[in-house]
Amino acid sequence: MTTSSFFKFLCLGLLIIQIACNNVDPTIEVSGIFANYQKAIADKQYENASYMLDQKTAQYYERLVDLAMNEERSKLQAVNFKSKLIALALRQEYSKKELKALDGRQVFAFAAEHKINALDSVELYSIAKIVMDADFSKAAARMKRKGELTKEFLKFNKEGADWKVNFAGIMNESNIQQTSVEVTGIKAENKRIVQIIKNISSKRIKSNLWTPAKRW
Repeated sequence: MTTSSFFKFLCLGLLIIQIACNNVDPTIEVSGIFANYQKAIADKQYENASYMLDQKTAQYYERLVDLAMNEERSKLQAVNFKSKLIALALRQEYSKKELKALDGRQVFAFAAEHKINALDSVELYSIAKIVMDADFSKAAARMKRKGELTKEFLKFNKEGADWKVNFAGIMNESNIQQTSVEVTGIKAENKRIVQIIKNISSKRIKSNLWTPAKRW
């Protein structure tokens, strides 16, 4: 038996032991939290969905508030696609005072409502396969979209007794796929982002959209 085969056998043994001891299959728990997340999004319960996210994901969205408040155009236009899109959409939607009061979960809810997150049509996705870490505190799910396998893996972390969705990981993967190189240049990317914001906003595009909110 090779080292790799032995490790897989050991992990399988540990999984069986955990199921026997706890009478709960962790893969079922992971599938359950994803199903609950899908339902919350489908029911437009975006705040409820935000509490199914792990701490790393909340911190990712908090960083977007910082971008909206403080980043100058020269630096903001060079960041990844999704981060730039959401930061600018926040500037478009909120006043400086309102931005200061936002937390990461509220930013997630805003992005989910306007379908500018990764997996933004979450109802089209399903889990194909779940792989657990050896200590059963992390999992990765290979995703299907409309029944077809994708290259996307949605990660899950266990925080205390509860499984949480690690949305930050898939946001970063989505960013890699939609960098300025993929969109044929920063100017074209910026134009695309502004058009998306026009489509989701009921307001006229702000003249100071590229100005840090701290200087409004």
